[in-house]
Amino acid sequence: MDVYLGLGSNLGNKEVNLINAISLINLIKLNNGGVLKLIKASRVYKTSPVGFSEDECKKGVIPVFLNCVVLYKYENKIDNNCICSDYLTTGSSYSDAKPNQSALNLSNDYLTDSDCSDDNSWIIKSAEISELDDNDKIMTDYAHRDYENIGSDLLFKIKNIEKLIGRKFDYKNEGKDLFIKYRPREIDIDILLLDERIFSHPHPPVLNIPHKELKNRKFVLQPLLDIDENITDPLTKKLYKNILSDFIETEEGKSQFIEPYGVFSDNYLMINKI
Repeated sequence: MDVYLGLGSNLGNKEVNLINAISLINLIKLNNGGVLKLIKASRVYKTSPVGFSEDECKKGVIPVFLNCVVLYKYENKIDNNCICSDYLTTGSSYSDAKPNQSALNLSNDYLTDSDCSDDNSWIIKSAEISELDDNDKIMTDYAHRDYENIGSDLLFKIKNIEKLIGRKFDYKNEGKDLFIKYRPREIDIDILLLDERIFSHPHPPVLNIPHKELKNRKFVLQPLLDIDENITDPLTKKLYKNILSDFIETEEGKSQFIEPYGVFSDNYLMINKI
């Protein structure tokens, strides 16, 4: 299974935050024994935060982001019938902070154990399922449940990685961790796509696949196309490059600033500026 992740940082040492995130994601072991294998990363882009213009960023109103998209391949040697991949995005903004070495020295417990329980709150959508025979429906239902469990487990571990790198939470909702929207953050990791699956988990932490804001963010669409220029939106079946072309003509699209910043080294331990 292909897993596309969006990474972004606009706080601390942004380059190090992105590199640390990629390294920590490589250590993830899901509850079913599955792992993520790094396949490819986009270029790194300098971008404006959501809701802020290029001029505001240049005036120092809020730090700019570094963003990229990373493609992982989900692999599970126990069950070779389920192969999936995710796209992740990360971001960071301040360049004067020191690398978060403690994040890389974390206990594997953060990345191998999950308290996410199975429930019926996942909503799976499939236009083709009614056309399948009974045996195919059984296998399809099994695959859907597998995607559900993988998605919830992966999201749980990604939240732990964000914490380890330094992202701050708001604890005002009965003790539950909630992100403070649009504030600067050391790292932001979003699950963008899981193959061509469409599903949602409405309860916190919320997970929508594909990511519901993907089509409205140049800092996600452009890096995504660096990896695969012919990738399509599972919901509309439109090419994302056409979605991007349409979006940049809108007022919101015109207001979003993005420019190439650098590329990862072959071992993903450095970002070489363009």
